[in-house]
Amino acid sequence: MDTSTLSEFDWFEKFFPDGAILKNMRGKEKVLSFCLLWMTFEKYACNTDANFKVLKEVVDDKLLNTTKIDISVFASQIGYFRTRYINPDGSINESRVNSLNDKNTNRGKKVSDAIKDFLINTPSNSEPTILLGLLCIVYRLRNNLLHGVKDPTTLDEQLELFTYASKVLMNVLEHLKMTGNTPF
Repeated sequence: MDTSTLSEFDWFEKFFPDGAILKNMRGKEKVLSFCLLWMTFEKYACNTDANFKVLKEVVDDKLLNTTKIDISVFASQIGYFRTRYINPDGSINESRVNSLNDKNTNRGKKVSDAIKDFLINTPSNSEPTILLGLLCIVYRLRNNLLHGVKDPTTLDEQLELFTYASKVLMNVLEHLKMTGNTPF
């Protein structure tokens, strides 16, 4: 296939059978926006080194230190992720939570435990538990997307997930900007 005249999105449509990847521009924008938001978050909040320890430091030192973030700005994201990862009977949907996998068992257990702590009794959880849980979900989504765990031909089915994950990042970045934790 001659790639010299194709845009990246046109190439994807030709590469995959029946153009089976992000069939509409809205989907392409959602995934691209999520990637750009993550890149911004990782650069300015995590000093280009996102991992569990750094996410915890972001929560403790940048979101809850002097000027605490208003946890209510995350209400819709909390509701969405609880609905996504909690069964109707109130138990954790283990298969969905396990899909936020991590090949490194030690690191993965910390992230998984933070996610489960967030999901269990969210209304009575502390702000650090809620914020760390949200960031760990977004972190795992990012890792699954960029390390090939997510199937590129099914991304259209997950646009709502990217929307809510992006909103978590936008809320965090807005707070960091407001509190002088970004260079702009």
